Amino acid sequence: MQIPSRATVQSQRPPRYDAPGETTAPNGENWNGFCARVNRVVDRLLRDYGDQSIILVVHFGVIISQIQRAEGASPKQAMRHKIDNLSLTHLRVDQDQWSVNFINQLP
Repeated sequence: MQIPSRATVQSQRPPRYDAPGETTAPNGENWNGFCARVNRVVDRLLRDYGDQSIILVVHFGVIISQIQRAEGASPKQAMRHKIDNLSLTHLRVDQDQWSVNFINQLP
């Protein structure tokens, strides 16, 4: 059995892998819609508790969505980050300016 070349695999790949932001699975939500929904919740938390440190225990998608926001990255760029189970990611917001302190730090 011959292993296909990288070019062959990429040419046969569904387009959703090249444009993850707008691609929607059947009966699902696309990445951009998910980020907008998460951003509304995070914005509300920042508005209500922004003068305090906020610790969120969340899954991969929420973490990546906020890294994307902090970096001003595209969905494809943001999804390149590795997020391990039980890892820590520290983002900071000062007067609407986002920054990344660290990503995927393991205890």
